[in-house]
Amino acid sequence: MIPPGTFYDAPKKGGGAWSAPRQAVIFTSNGILHILDAAGGVCPATYLPAADLLYAHHSLILLYGRLELAGVVNGELTRMVIEYNTVGQHLIQPLLNRLLDSAYGATPGVAENDAQTQPLLEQLQAQSYKFANGLRLYGLLPGERLLGTVFQPRITRPFLKIFHLPAAPNCLLALTDRAVIMIDEERVRGAAYGWLVTLCPRRLVRGMDIHPAKWWQEIRLYLEQQGVESIHSARMDAERAERWQRLWQAGITKAA
Repeated sequence: MIPPGTFYDAPKKGGGAWSAPRQAVIFTSNGILHILDAAGGVCPATYLPAADLLYAHHSLILLYGRLELAGVVNGELTRMVIEYNTVGQHLIQPLLNRLLDSAYGATPGVAENDAQTQPLLEQLQAQSYKFANGLRLYGLLPGERLLGTVFQPRITRPFLKIFHLPAAPNCLLALTDRAVIMIDEERVRGAAYGWLVTLCPRRLVRGMDIHPAKWWQEIRLYLEQQGVESIHSARMDAERAERWQRLWQAGITKAA
């Protein structure tokens, strides 16, 4: 049970405060049920089977938590949004992990054992302690094998031929034996105090491509479930986009 709460500023465009109603989140052996308290005694309820999950998007910014789960039920896109105080994160995370474990399905035929996950996390930690923690705490499931990561520091653009202005936030792409994980920050400028984590089951990935833009390369991931498509993107410079493409091709080859 999630009590009503008031949240402020950054996660909502335009700033200000807004309130989230009381909610009930019920994890079952096969899915998740979300019930919202509403006036008049009629409480909207949404049930999403784990097998129908298309993606999960998890925002964790200081005390604000927002979990968006999207799936395809009976051929139609179904979304639920759970807003909560992250003081209760320790209650939600283990159950979310169990839901994701079921949603990801059986592990593809990747030959490596889990010995490479920790060294890869240590390499990432040398580049960004924050993003290594985000991946370890909110991206990887227990026992999930990390195949590689590409970390992109904040991208800048030239201004008046002298200065450089922020153009895209820090971000991370990670490939595992079971998922593609995207982690970025909510702010392009200034300090960012949390993570935006997108979790995409590998079994639903139908393609990946890279689109050149003026200041970056846009990496697009295409998901499909029961005829419904979803596109997720990340921005990287040319060098890191090429590194991701090599990692992606190597991961696809090993899983084949």
